[in-house]
Amino acid sequence: MRSSAYPVTIWTDPVGALDAGDEAAEWLTRFLGISVRLVAKDDNSVRPVVKNAPTATEVGFQPEVGLFKTSNKLDDMNQLLHTNTQTAFADAFPILLVSETSLADINTQLPDTSQQVTTRNFRPNIVVRGCSAPYEEETWKQVAVGAPEQEAIWHVACRCIRCSVPTIDPETGVKSADGQPQKLIQEVRR
Repeated sequence: MRSSAYPVTIWTDPVGALDAGDEAAEWLTRFLGISVRLVAKDDNSVRPVVKNAPTATEVGFQPEVGLFKTSNKLDDMNQLLHTNTQTAFADAFPILLVSETSLADINTQLPDTSQQVTTRNFRPNIVVRGCSAPYEEETWKQVAVGAPEQEAIWHVACRCIRCSVPTIDPETGVKSADGQPQKLIQEVRR
């Protein structure tokens, strides 16, 4: 596929992207009913996970986290390309995890029981079942994913800083008038 560079900014981070072309854009535009472009992160573009990366003691080496160590920034960027501490178009981190136990606890505390939230309100990549207590996942330093002989170990960077997205009904796109569940989460989990 022939792609052209397309400028993308996530918050204040410029991210190199490649445009999939007019045919893809036209199809998506017709399907969605709004003008859009389909892009993918350029492999040569680096958007490091800047904070909360695991330490050398935790993983046996010091991951690069966007701090330049030499006077040659090109060398530093090339080093970053070969680390696992990058993200693409996500807010800050490439993976978001939530537990069903925590979600159930949030729903029991909402003042209006007709406003129950689901995992879709939180946009997680991974939903965990079987936690022994609500918010247990906030204490985890690592998560093992996969069969024991082939598992991948992921290092937990931090708790998610909650934005207003969970207040938006994923079915209707309408934001809750009372600011729930964000208001509750800020009161009980801050």
